[in-house]
Amino acid sequence: MPKQLVKLVVNTDEKPLESFVNSSNHSRVTEEGLDLLKQMLVYDKNGRITPSEAMQHPYFAPIRQLK
Repeated sequence: MPKQLVKLVVNTDEKPLESFVNSSNHSRVTEEGLDLLKQMLVYDKNGRITPSEAMQHPYFAPIRQLK
């Protein structure tokens, strides 16, 4: 990994995604959406949700029901 990237990752505090939800965007946020996003934004690819798993996530249940 490039030295600059290591420095950026090491010196960055983790911030919960919920902290980005505010009065202007809360109507667009669901628990399922936040859960899926958390699983997609895992830095280590071995711990990250796969595309196939993501498509089976409850967030996409309404879309699957349209079939």
